[in-house]
Amino acid sequence: MTRIAKMDAFTEASVKELEITMLDLRYSHTRVVNQDRLLSLAVSLDACGQIMPVITTPHYVLVDGYRRVEALRLCGRDTVMAQVWECGEDQALARLLCVQRRWDAVEEAALIRELICGHSLTQAQVARMLCKDPSWVVRRLSLLDSLPDEILDSVKSGRVSSWAASRVLAPLARANADHASAINGWVKREQVSTRDLKTFFDHYKRSGQRVRERMAGAPSLFMKTLEAQRQTKEALEIREGPEGKWIIDLGSAARILKRLAGSFETVLQSDRRSAILATLAEMGSLIRDLNHKIRSSEDDHARDGRGCADLGTKGNENPPDLRDPEDIEKHRKTGVAGEGAG
Repeated sequence: MTRIAKMDAFTEASVKELEITMLDLRYSHTRVVNQDRLLSLAVSLDACGQIMPVITTPHYVLVDGYRRVEALRLCGRDTVMAQVWECGEDQALARLLCVQRRWDAVEEAALIRELICGHSLTQAQVARMLCKDPSWVVRRLSLLDSLPDEILDSVKSGRVSSWAASRVLAPLARANADHASAINGWVKREQVSTRDLKTFFDHYKRSGQRVRERMAGAPSLFMKTLEAQRQTKEALEIREGPEGKWIIDLGSAARILKRLAGSFETVLQSDRRSAILATLAEMGSLIRDLNHKIRSSEDDHARDGRGCADLGTKGNENPPDLRDPEDIEKHRKTGVAGEGAG
């Protein structure tokens, strides 16, 4: 049965106005709180009223709409418009996960865990209900299992993003739990951007143990130092101009070639020898072409400096096929005299 067919199999839901106190909020722990979005939604609800109903089961267990309920409370409202799905909780949760919306990864994983632990379903059953591969279910659950409670609480409170948790803090926690805890605290305190966190983690992975200890102990100081180095490099590039950048780039290329020269014997024994040699030939051709262009440009500048005339553009002042005007006049008179004598 396809996902669409599953959704159509439910009985048409009714919409009711319910007292907020009647709602069973048992799945609130599966939601990520975002204070900025919550306040924005509260402003919208206060100005325009509730447009989209929340979703409950027949026993008024709230399945979807936790943020709307909280926003209504902030507005001082006592009631909520709710769409009642005539189905069991497990079916309602599965149907909700099938809805085409952008789910937060942690929320998605928490709901899947509820289906397995709270409703006694197997991972294979959940995968079939969601029309997903079983490995997808395993990956979602591993996100929760790999995160310490401290970091998971930070995600659910909205102080750490799910991206940061899944791409940085989770792998870091598996490698070094103390460092992961320190970075989690840094992200919460200073609201570190995704870009800065990715930059930090990229440097962390490339660094040795001693540097990692210093980075984890003072992440803000490391980022300030990194930014100062970037600004210094930028100032140097501006001061030196394009020719200075040329020299830097040529130096980098030379160092890379020296490094490759030190390991060529090992590399050439691999089954990619032909690809390596082809790339090396291309590099050699590019270097020769660049060298030729530079030498030709130097010769042109040197010739211009010596004041050499460019014969191809100026031409001869007295080309061989043109006579001097005085010679023509003299020849004409001589020719006239000769005709009279004849």
